[in-house]
Amino acid sequence: MKLIVKILFFYFILKVSSKTIPLKDGQKCPDFKNCTTPGLKVNKDFLNGLYFFYANIPFYFAEGQKCSYYNFTSKPNNVIGTVKNEWSISTDVLRKTTAEFFIDTDGSLGTNFTELQVPVKYTVVAQTFDYMILMTCNECGFLSKLGSGIGGHAISRFQEPPCDISEAILDKFKQCGIPDEYIQIQNQQDCHQCNPKKKRKYHH
Repeated sequence: MKLIVKILFFYFILKVSSKTIPLKDGQKCPDFKNCTTPGLKVNKDFLNGLYFFYANIPFYFAEGQKCSYYNFTSKPNNVIGTVKNEWSISTDVLRKTTAEFFIDTDGSLGTNFTELQVPVKYTVVAQTFDYMILMTCNECGFLSKLGSGIGGHAISRFQEPPCDISEAILDKFKQCGIPDEYIQIQNQQDCHQCNPKKKRKYHH
């Protein structure tokens, strides 16, 4: 019963999420390696600790969030465990999602969100110690054509990145062909990490 409720939740989120860049009928996903920093390989040592969400091209259930962040922990065999914390803008409810990132030999990341084993394949188009940009695309959709299209997000060590980092992130999105109107800068103000005394509802 609990699994059915979670599946219905994901289906509802897909129906209300409208900002994923759609693919036209018969259109193939772009090759994000064309906009990847030359010679880039994912540095596992960088994937440790907190990374805050700076900008999203919403995909699956990534719309309507604020104060989102990953907490990465290293595991054997090129596996990175993470807990994603996010708050719903409409309900101010905290949601926690666990996942595992699998680093492939080509430098890309495969991900399973472990509650439902939902697979997502990311191409890392830029990575430094201070930020990382992940792009994804799904031609088939998830639970029907819903959820197909282009998505991605940029995460940073900073809740509010300095100008040089934010400009580098937005420039990379443009190199990957992302129109400005699809890029959502996430609200990282008045967040639990900075204001632990503020009471919030908790849900997972």
